[in-house]
Amino acid sequence: MAYNFDPHSGEAELIMDLTKWDRSEWRKPEGVADTIRGCYYICHATFPSFQTVRVGNVHIFECEGYGWKMDMLDLKMFGKISEESHGSFPSHIRQTRFFHTPSMLNIVVSMTKKLVPNELSDSFKVGCQFAGGRLNQFYMLPTPQVATERAVANLSEGLRIRYECEQRFSLDDDDDDDE
Repeated sequence: MAYNFDPHSGEAELIMDLTKWDRSEWRKPEGVADTIRGCYYICHATFPSFQTVRVGNVHIFECEGYGWKMDMLDLKMFGKISEESHGSFPSHIRQTRFFHTPSMLNIVVSMTKKLVPNELSDSFKVGCQFAGGRLNQFYMLPTPQVATERAVANLSEGLRIRYECEQRFSLDDDDDDDE
């Protein structure tokens, strides 16, 4: 739905509609690999600077419409994706808020808390409400297409900043200069 980043404060927020996440791809090996790659790049894009890692960011999920008819979350796969995408570099998620969660999803989230690092699971807040209805009424403006293009552009900018910071602050390998 949206990604917002303030380069001056380092604060960032990622807003997603959990009902739009197609987990049926997890049944195929290439789908698992694609999901891990996607999560890896989203993690890099949402932590573009050292300031963001220190400050931490906020993840917000819209869950209205998530129900038993949707594919159940494969907890082993969730653990693998979490380990592969978040375990490769430092990150700090200040809050993970789940809005309009049905009871079934509250149970699923409580089960996933055991599969992620404690500091991440401590950030989970389930059952949040937004008086204006679904979050997309606020974040998908002026149209869903424009909002999606804006989110992709903001994530691309986050990746650009991330790679620029890595180049600027990496240790050079002196052995390559001697050859």
